[in-house]
Amino acid sequence: MKGILFAFLFCILLSSCENQQVTKINLTNDAFSKISFTHDLRKLKKETKLYCSYKSDEVQVKVSEKNYGYNLKVKNKATIISRKKYEMHEVKDSSHFKSLAKLNVFQAIAGESGYIGIKSKFLNVEFGGEKQLYFFQEGFDKYIVEGNKNREGILFTFDNNAKIHFTPKGLQGKNIDINKRIQDWYDGKLATACLFDVKKVSGYLALFDAFYGGETQNLDFAFYLNPVSNLIEVFCKKGNAYAKEELLNKILTDNLILSKISKHKSEYSLNKKLIESIKNHKVGKYAGELSWSISENKEHTQSKDNCYPNYDFSSFFNLEGDKLTIDGKEIEINSPVIIPSGYVVEIKNQSKINLIQGAFILSYSPVELKNSFIESSDSTGRGFHVINANALSSIDSVIFSNLKNLDFLTWKLPSAVTFYESPVKIYNSQFLGANCEDALNIFRADYHLESSIIQNTFSDAFDADFSNGIIKNCKIIDSGNDGVDVSGSHVEIIDCEFIRIADKAISAGENSTIDVKNALIKGASLGVVAKDLSKVNIESSKITESEVVFCAFQKKKEFGPSKINASEITYDLYKEENLIEKGSSLKIDGKKVHNYRDDVRKYLYGNEYGKKTVK
Repeated sequence: MKGILFAFLFCILLSSCENQQVTKINLTNDAFSKISFTHDLRKLKKETKLYCSYKSDEVQVKVSEKNYGYNLKVKNKATIISRKKYEMHEVKDSSHFKSLAKLNVFQAIAGESGYIGIKSKFLNVEFGGEKQLYFFQEGFDKYIVEGNKNREGILFTFDNNAKIHFTPKGLQGKNIDINKRIQDWYDGKLATACLFDVKKVSGYLALFDAFYGGETQNLDFAFYLNPVSNLIEVFCKKGNAYAKEELLNKILTDNLILSKISKHKSEYSLNKKLIESIKNHKVGKYAGELSWSISENKEHTQSKDNCYPNYDFSSFFNLEGDKLTIDGKEIEINSPVIIPSGYVVEIKNQSKINLIQGAFILSYSPVELKNSFIESSDSTGRGFHVINANALSSIDSVIFSNLKNLDFLTWKLPSAVTFYESPVKIYNSQFLGANCEDALNIFRADYHLESSIIQNTFSDAFDADFSNGIIKNCKIIDSGNDGVDVSGSHVEIIDCEFIRIADKAISAGENSTIDVKNALIKGASLGVVAKDLSKVNIESSKITESEVVFCAFQKKKEFGPSKINASEITYDLYKEENLIEKGSSLKIDGKKVHNYRDDVRKYLYGNEYGKKTVK
C-alpha cells in the first residue's frame, strides 16, 4: 500500500508543476524501484532471451516488443516480483501516469475486497544509463487467480467468441464450451445466476463504478471461470484491445445484476472527501485516510434457479417451505445431485446415503447434517460439496466413508468433502477412507472442527486454503500425506493427535500462521513444518517416533523464509531434530537454533524424508 500511496502523491507533484505545452516528459523518480536488463530493449528486433535484475534477484526472461511497450516472461521456475508474466506499459506523460496510478489503487482494493485484482507496479527501467518509467501489469497465467486466493481456472476475454488466455493443466483437453453457455444466456435459455457469480460480478462492477463512474477508461474486461463454483467472475486490465465490450454491456443490462449493483453501492463505505479526490485525481491530502470497507449485509436473497435440471434433487428430498429433508431414510444415489441456492438441506436421524456409479451431492445451499452416514459402497462416489452457500452449515455426528473427489464437467475439486465460501461447524464426525488429494477441504471460509476423526486417507487429511478456523480435540490417523495442511490461513490446533502421518503432520504454507497447543505427533515423517513466509507457534506438545521434528524453508520463489517458535516441547526417537533453511528460523524455549541447511527442499518430498505430493 505504501507504494500505491506514493504513486498518488507523485501524481499531485506532477499535476502542480506540469507544463501544459509538454506532451511527453521524463517521468522518473528515485523513489521508484528500478529494474535493469542486459540489453537495451529499445533495440530489440524480435523476441529475445536476456537477463533482468530487480533488487537481489536476477532471472532469465523472454522479452517481445508490443505497441504499448513490451511483454516479459520469466523463464524456468523463477519469478520476478512474485509473478511469471508482465506487460510493460511505457508511461508517456503525467496524465497517463495519473490514470495508471488510479488503476493501481483500484486493483489493490479490488483484491483486498475479495474480487480479482491485478498485480501492478511502477518501475524505472534502465536503458544504458537512462531511465524510463514503466507500468508493470501481470499477464494472463495462474498467478492472477492464485494471487487472489482462488483455484486455477480458465481466463478468457470475449469478442463475439471467447478467447482463452489461460487453461489450467487439469482442464486442458476437456470439452468446456464457454461460448455455448454464454449464447444460451444471450438467448434466455440459461439464467444469469447459472452463468455468473452474481454476488462477485455485481460487487466488482459497483466498486468499479465508484472509482470510474461507469467509464471504462481504456480498460479491457476479462473473465475467470471458477472451477469450484462453475461460475464466471469479472476483472479488468490496462487496455490492450483484447476484446470489445459486448459481453460487459450485456451484463450491465441484466436486471438481476443491475439490482445487485445498486445493493452493493449501498454497502460500500468510503470517506466522502476521499472518493471525490479519487475521481478528481487529487488524493494527496487524503492519501493517509485511504480505506475501503464493505459492510456485510446478512440478508442474502438467493435465487432458486435450477441450473442443472438434468441432475435433479427433488426425488431424494422432502420439500417443506425452504427446507429439503432426508429424515431417517436409506437412499442409494447413482447419478449427480445438484441442489440450487435458496434452501436449507437437512439430513438427519440415522439417514444413510450410498453414492454409487460416480454419484455426488453438490449444494449451493447451506446444510445441516446430524446423526447420519454418507458413503460409497463401490468406491466411486465423488463426494459431498457445499459451494457458495453464503450461510453457516453444521455437521454433527456424521460419518463420511470411502469417498473420492469431484471431477465432473468443468468442476475439478481435490477433496471428498468440500466447503467453498461456505462457513461450517463440524462436531463428533468421522472422515474415513478418502481416496483423493484431500479428505476435507475448506476454501475461503471460516470453520470450527472439533471432536472428530480423519483416518486412512490416500493423501492429505485436512486442507484449508485462505480460511481461518479452530481444530480442537481431533485425531488424524494413517494419513497418506499431510495431516493438517493450510495455505494463506490462520488456524488454532488444540488438544489434537497426529498418528502415522506419511509426510508432514502440521504444515503451514503461503503466509499462514498456525498456533498449536497440547498436540501429540507420533509416527510422522516430519512433525512441524513452516514454509513460504509462514509461522508456526507450538507449545506444551510432544513429538515422538518422527523422522524430522522441525522444518522451516522456502518452497516457492514468490514467497520467503519461515519461522517456528517452540516452547515446552518434548521430542524423542527422531533422525533429525531440525531442517532449517538459511533465512528461516527456529526458536526453542526462546533460544534461536543456529543449524542451517542450503536448499532444504532437496531433502523433502520423498527424496530423503516425507512423500511426493500426489494429486
